[in-house]
Amino acid sequence: MKKLLSIALVLTLLFSLSACDAGKKTEEIKEEQKTEEVAKEAEETSSTDEKEAEEKNGEKLEDESASQENIDKSTEEEKGEDTMSKNPVVTISTKIGDKELKDMKLELYPEKAPNTVANFVTLAQDGYYDGLIFHRIIPNFMIQGGDPTGTGAGGPGHAIAGEFAINGFENDLSHERGVISMARSQMPDSAGSQFFIVHNDSKFLDGQYAAFGKLIEGEESLDELATVETGMQDRPTVDCVMTKITVDINGYDLPEVVKQ
Repeated sequence: MKKLLSIALVLTLLFSLSACDAGKKTEEIKEEQKTEEVAKEAEETSSTDEKEAEEKNGEKLEDESASQENIDKSTEEEKGEDTMSKNPVVTISTKIGDKELKDMKLELYPEKAPNTVANFVTLAQDGYYDGLIFHRIIPNFMIQGGDPTGTGAGGPGHAIAGEFAINGFENDLSHERGVISMARSQMPDSAGSQFFIVHNDSKFLDGQYAAFGKLIEGEESLDELATVETGMQDRPTVDCVMTKITVDINGYDLPEVVKQ
């Protein structure tokens, strides 16, 4: 009997220990599952936070990019305004016989020859040049016009001082292709309305004639005019007419012309 009781007691203890171990294992499994769930939630939260952070950073970068684009655009516009000509621009409409040519546009430089520019602009605004001819043309040198008589001896009835070096006036605008300059007699202060446009570089004229602007559009028309057939005294055999000269003053404060 005692032996049976001892065996029963041992079995009871073993069952209790097994149950205890099983309970502990169940709790351990639950703890592990709970830990895994917490870790998963933390990972999901971290992933969400990272995604939100990335989206915010993306939005920030887009905002910064847009701001930079606006700054660059504003800078380009400001540069464009700075580089835009503030000088007077004249447009010379011409034709050879009945053939109309592309307009020639010239930018004038008051800082180089202020009174010369004022004189030319004033005459142009008054319509003085409209219908006059280029009466003297020398290929590879220049085309000359602005004489109301068409002979090379006429003028507007007044003269202006020569704004060039040998006449004591500083003017460093060189007689390169497309430069417009005043024609004159041997007297330095004899220019009136006649002018010439340089066909090919003629720097030997520098310091002796009042250059005051340069061609910015219509070089092909200059070439066509400069290569027409000419006769005696370099006069074209067909009329090369300035049908009209118009002026875009560009806000330039036109001074009164100082006449001799």
